[in-house]
Amino acid sequence: MDNWGLFGRKLRSIRKELCQTQERFCDGICSLRQYKRIESGTNEPTLFVLDSLSSKYNLDFFTIYKKAERSNSDNDFSFINEMNDAIDLQDVKRIEELISKYSDSFDSMGLYSKMLWYYGKSLCEEDTDISIDYAITGLRYELPDNPGNHESFLQVKVYSNIGLCLLNRIAFNYIKKENYSLAILIYKHIIQCIESLLSFSSKLYQSTKFIFEFYPSVISNLCVLLLSDGNLEEALVYVNKGIEYLCKMNNSKQLHILLWRKYKILAAMGDIEAADEVYNSFRVICELFNQKEYLAGRPK
Repeated sequence: MDNWGLFGRKLRSIRKELCQTQERFCDGICSLRQYKRIESGTNEPTLFVLDSLSSKYNLDFFTIYKKAERSNSDNDFSFINEMNDAIDLQDVKRIEELISKYSDSFDSMGLYSKMLWYYGKSLCEEDTDISIDYAITGLRYELPDNPGNHESFLQVKVYSNIGLCLLNRIAFNYIKKENYSLAILIYKHIIQCIESLLSFSSKLYQSTKFIFEFYPSVISNLCVLLLSDGNLEEALVYVNKGIEYLCKMNNSKQLHILLWRKYKILAAMGDIEAADEVYNSFRVICELFNQKEYLAGRPK
């Protein structure tokens, strides 16, 4: 795609200004072969490469790439907007229509669009194994050097929002397959990835609307599995981490979910006094934000 070529030309210009060979410029970041393909515009840079270049040379390669990417086709832009709208509405039929509509232009799509396309296919697929395969295929676009098996994705950092969604989709499918232990590992890995992004200084991660909602949701799902598995101490650590994040971000509207999880964990631990304190906080939050429907489910 031409926008990759624009970025490649800018990358080459920066490298020459620094008086570095291609081999030295990409040392410790990616293979020389991969770098040459990025600089020539043949390959799109992965988020890992952009992150590593930014750290190594103290330049915001994310912004440089985004400026080049804005030259992308209207077709790509339309697909992203239409697909995101359909996903927000959980409209499976519409997602299927969009996958079919844009299938002929798949090869010309950018990295994000290809990952989003496979995320849509994974959402629409009822067979859990096929759905997992679609999600893993999508992740390969962010992690092209990854061997691509299920466990290998737990060893590397995922940077993009859509990559995190693909991991979340894999975890969901493993829950459906009743492989709870692997789902737990994936949720823990997602949390590690998010926490590394939250500590990253690049402006790319300062707009955290997605993380703002996604991080507490993943912690909530993990706590449900840990509670069911009897890992109460670990569940308590994670739920406290989520509550601390929500308080730090002044995200009180989602607080009731994790307070409810903490209440159930403490009750299962037999700490009734602490559980009652948490429930009282949960009740206040529900009443404050008109979420009283959640108050009907308190176990005896």
